[in-house]
Amino acid sequence: MELIAGAGGLEAAMFARDLFKMYHTYAQHQGWRFLVQEGPGGGSRDAGVESERDDPISYTSILIESLTPDEPLYSKLRWEAGVHRVQRIPTTSKLNKIHTSTVAVTVLPALDEADIELNPEDLEWEFFRASGAGGQHVNKTESAVRVRHQPTGLVAACQTDRSQHANREAALKLLKSKISKNLIKEQLESEETQRRSQMGSLERSDRIRTYNFQQDRVTDHRIGRSWNNLERFLLEGYALPEIFRLLEEAHKLERFTRLDRPHFFL
Repeated sequence: MELIAGAGGLEAAMFARDLFKMYHTYAQHQGWRFLVQEGPGGGSRDAGVESERDDPISYTSILIESLTPDEPLYSKLRWEAGVHRVQRIPTTSKLNKIHTSTVAVTVLPALDEADIELNPEDLEWEFFRASGAGGQHVNKTESAVRVRHQPTGLVAACQTDRSQHANREAALKLLKSKISKNLIKEQLESEETQRRSQMGSLERSDRIRTYNFQQDRVTDHRIGRSWNNLERFLLEGYALPEIFRLLEEAHKLERFTRLDRPHFFL
């Protein structure tokens, strides 16, 4: 998943931070793993630390995976792909005027790195003390891990767990994910086309969902449904399961209707 701030400048980047927190909390409630592959300033980040920050996000890349085998994660999250529009009075504005901004969300299935075998001699490991949001050390042991793949120069890091072993496994998984993208660029070409179609034009009128703070309402334009209690929606994504279900039903109905149309041959 990627979050890309669009029209609206700083306010768009602030809303990207809000969406990041929502997806992180929702993933936690679902029991999913949530790893920041690339955040502000580049490099892998601790999702827990990132979720505590309030600074704007212009771009971030996230890896979300289920700990339950064969859980159809992509079939749920794919409905978040598109332009999300927010209408509110920015906290940074001196004018009491509603501002409209956009954030693009892209969702692509993770590339399968199960078949990638790494030579241990090609891996350069580094261990250090984990740090918190303000840069202070959060523990006294060198539990944080950074690994570099010497042949490609790719680097992955993880400090989400207090266990060095768990961080090693997570960092290695991130590294394999990065390497897999390099190895199968042909597949990525088609995915890039899909990604660009999901992003749309990032214009304010190009949207799948609107978050209207003044009306305390979230509207999904694809199904014409609205939900109140916007603050709770952004805190935990409480309506996402219902939205996913309704969109899946609408998608199946559309496919059935299309297949059921009579065909005429001349």
